[in-house]
Amino acid sequence: MKTQRLEPRNETAAKQVPQKEFILYLVSVFFFSNFNGMAEQYRQAYLVNELELHQNTVSWINGILRFVEFVLPFAYAIIIDRAPKAGKDKIRPLVKFSIIPIALVSFFLYWMPDMPEKNMAMFFLVTMAVFNLAFTFGDMVHRLPNVMTSDTGERDDILSIKSIASAIANSAPLVVILVLGYIFEDQDRTQWIVGSVLSGLCCCIGFVIGMKTVKERTVYSPKKVDPWQGFADVLHNKYALIIIFSDFLKEFRAIASYMGMFLAAVLLGSTSKFLFLGLPTAIGTMVGMLIVKQLLKRFNSKQIYMGSGVYAVFANTIAFLVGREYLRNQDNTFLLVAFIFFLFTIGLQYGASNLLPDMFKADILEDLELKTHKRLEASLYKIIGIGGTLSRLIAGVIAPQVLYGEGSFIGYVRPIDGVHQPQTLETSERLLLVYTIWHGLMMLAAGLPFFLYKLTGKTRDDIHEQLLAYRSTLENEEREYSLTAAAKEREKELEETI
Repeated sequence: MKTQRLEPRNETAAKQVPQKEFILYLVSVFFFSNFNGMAEQYRQAYLVNELELHQNTVSWINGILRFVEFVLPFAYAIIIDRAPKAGKDKIRPLVKFSIIPIALVSFFLYWMPDMPEKNMAMFFLVTMAVFNLAFTFGDMVHRLPNVMTSDTGERDDILSIKSIASAIANSAPLVVILVLGYIFEDQDRTQWIVGSVLSGLCCCIGFVIGMKTVKERTVYSPKKVDPWQGFADVLHNKYALIIIFSDFLKEFRAIASYMGMFLAAVLLGSTSKFLFLGLPTAIGTMVGMLIVKQLLKRFNSKQIYMGSGVYAVFANTIAFLVGREYLRNQDNTFLLVAFIFFLFTIGLQYGASNLLPDMFKADILEDLELKTHKRLEASLYKIIGIGGTLSRLIAGVIAPQVLYGEGSFIGYVRPIDGVHQPQTLETSERLLLVYTIWHGLMMLAAGLPFFLYKLTGKTRDDIHEQLLAYRSTLENEEREYSLTAAAKEREKELEETI
């Protein structure tokens, strides 16, 4: 059968997703991302500055957490990728299930009873295991655009706006903690506990409201999915392998991200003031996403992603040079303002690295569904996550060794009795170097595997059209089956009456 090319999307055509549903979906995404940001952004400062754990203990904790994040999702994927019953949703029930563990874990993320260091480490690990459960199922809210509409244009619009909302929400804790810093002055742990509880409560409310309204419009095959075969299907997809290798390289930037809170302490005197470093980058991320959306009208996603890696090296190098000059001349307010501006320019690159991977994965998901006749949301995202999880595991172990302690590259001096200590110029410059230059290099490396990525343009459109035809056939078969089953039921009732 001859395959016809999809016509360009008609922007005036009726949308499948009503405005109310779209808005409430964004509410769910916003508060989940806000909770995740609160849980993630202050974790390392909590372990190093508040609990005052030894660098080897922190490395050990980070290593175990990343290993658990690598192993457990495969078990969760078996649940997530099950074939739903006819007419039932697949993703919304999983998001609603996450509400209970989110409510349970929000207080304990930053609360620790007085106990020996080893016991503190175990308590923290148990807390994070519950968080991992909550995050895995709650994170399925980000997969809903793939099933809310069958129109790729509308899907990409939802993904774009969803990514912007998520970026804003992920940075919102910086504002919350800054405000709480004035209420609970010099009480970092209290600020984090209050912020975590508030964000967890809002997340639960957002999920309850949003999941009542959002609809899944994809017809699911009743075919039972062998989870191990699902994993194998993903690993045999060449485009998925490219993403795995790219993510492996990209997520080594976690070493740079790790340094953010400590750089804020060095430059501004407190981790609670990380807002002044993180907010310009967050604003740049939002602007970057809007720029990417416009660039997609002229370039394909692969070209933009690779180009953003080159830009990342340039922007981070300039930021480092300006920041270094400020460290050497801290009375120069102009240099500080210039440094903050270049943090904004770094954020522009995040627009591509945050938005485009969702589009790549959505396209690969359709390629897999066409080839296997199975929806493999969890298998795809967990297998693709192998590369990133492995590099984050390595980064989580290495970063504390790079930051502080005997023989460390940076030589950061931890607070004493809650008071931040002055750092040498060499320490400050090395901290800035890792925070900027390392990030740029990893983003450049992440774009290199995309020389082999071909799922764009006509290839992508043809796959989508063929998939729509398959789903239409599946829907007709399901309708015929339902009518036949109903007829047999009526016939049985008639016989029983006679």
